[in-house]
Amino acid sequence: MTRAYISLFINFFALALAAPSVGFADEAPKNGRDLMEKIENRLGYGRSEFTGLEMTLINARGKKRVRTFVRYQLKSEDGEKKTLMKFLKPGDIRNTGTLNQEVVGGEDIQHLYLPALKKIRRIGGQNKSQSWVGSDFTFEDIQETELDDFSYTLLPPEKVDGHLCYTLEMRPKSPENSIYGKQIRWARQEGFLPVKWEYYDKSDKLLKVLYAKDLRPVSGIQYAWTLEFHNVQDKHKTHIKRLWLNLDEDIPESVVTTRYLKKSIHLYNEPSSLKQLIKKY
Repeated sequence: MTRAYISLFINFFALALAAPSVGFADEAPKNGRDLMEKIENRLGYGRSEFTGLEMTLINARGKKRVRTFVRYQLKSEDGEKKTLMKFLKPGDIRNTGTLNQEVVGGEDIQHLYLPALKKIRRIGGQNKSQSWVGSDFTFEDIQETELDDFSYTLLPPEKVDGHLCYTLEMRPKSPENSIYGKQIRWARQEGFLPVKWEYYDKSDKLLKVLYAKDLRPVSGIQYAWTLEFHNVQDKHKTHIKRLWLNLDEDIPESVVTTRYLKKSIHLYNEPSSLKQLIKKY
């Protein structure tokens, strides 16, 4: 099966909304499935990614809460990715963390660590609809999915922020396996860079909108420096800003494990620049 990314993100989520730099001719997709494959084929992932992130939660009254966390992602030789996210501040969420292990041909393995309980909890299918650490992302949003799990419809092109985009509708083939009735995604016609997502509930009413903004080239790849996720039904918003991005760091496999997930963030020492980066931001 072929993998597709969700998100930050995400893959992040993943926050790696990355695609090679543009400037070359792009063949128009034949259909919706072909467009999704072109987007996936243009994604640029190194062996590892280490990034710092600031997340701002904004409620319907405009009140803000700011959280900072680090994200590690390692890709194995067979292409499977493991992603660990650990919170730095504020104190009430410090040391909370999640670990996502991609399983090609199966459902991702997700773990949540809650420091107050000093326990790691595995996130089962019945919990995928839960909010990820109080944000507008759910655990479903930060896992990987198979291309074969969706049906695709190519919609008429539209402009997003002045750029002409391909528009794609996705519906889960097994509706019981998703909290969404459908998704619509926009990818720039030049480079197939995804820049906007819409998520609809089971009644096909618009639920959430995700934007990738502030695109910057890093090592010949375009990365989104900002994600904005808006719940149009309850008016809550989640904004994520990238603070730093280090690619292909020499990060050992032991970092993306449940044992490392349980460790206090002040004991983290990978990579060697971590403590300096934390002090800076």
